[in-house]
Amino acid sequence: MENEGRIAVIGFRGVPHVIGGIETHCEHLYPALAEAAPDLDITMIARRRYVRASNDRLGKVRLVALPAPKQGSIETLVHTPLAIVYARWRLQAAIVHLHGIGPGFFAPLARILGMHVIVTHHAADFERPKWGRMGRRFLRLGELLMARFADRVICVSDTVRREFLSRHGGAIGRTVTIQHGLDLQASVDGLDFLVDQRLVSGGYLLAVGRLEPTKRFEDLIAAHALNPAALPLVIVGSSISNADYEAELRDLAGTA
Repeated sequence: MENEGRIAVIGFRGVPHVIGGIETHCEHLYPALAEAAPDLDITMIARRRYVRASNDRLGKVRLVALPAPKQGSIETLVHTPLAIVYARWRLQAAIVHLHGIGPGFFAPLARILGMHVIVTHHAADFERPKWGRMGRRFLRLGELLMARFADRVICVSDTVRREFLSRHGGAIGRTVTIQHGLDLQASVDGLDFLVDQRLVSGGYLLAVGRLEPTKRFEDLIAAHALNPAALPLVIVGSSISNADYEAELRDLAGTA
């Protein structure tokens, strides 16, 4: 295939400094990949409202911003096929890397257009209560189509892989686990906080995630409170547009 090293990345909202697990993953992964494999030509296709107009590079990676509706329920439905067509006809990409089972719904389209397809399965999003019946059906179908049409499926944990293959065993030969990496330099920056809170290695419980109701941090706080002898609980994250929920968590945890 022509342009074998040309890769398009689709399924994240924007970079850099956009809150979200997939966004953070992509922000760190692709510049590092471009440094390690300079023969690759990588383009990340973001959603326009999450990217400043002046941003067109992330390290050695090109950054393209295409339109997407503001309604979160249809953002993936509109942006993903547009980005796939752009990747094939404008970028002449040989490989498309989709992130999430929502974008995975469009794996057949990418295959029809002649590209190899990699999908990273981050989570079974149809299990999250924020989605209605139609949203859950779409996500389940996305996982099914991803399982059938992706050339490779990357699961971010053994648990995700095991549960995915329990539903789609036919994909076993094309599915691998690649866990998220860690930016060691970034982790060092938090040492002052640990010292201030008198927290030591191995002496506390850590939960990391976006502060939104679907993460159910209030259940974690309630469960922790049931055991007075439990190690200290540290929750790390921030809210995007739900300051009330963040304030509720702070009240439950007794923090200012």
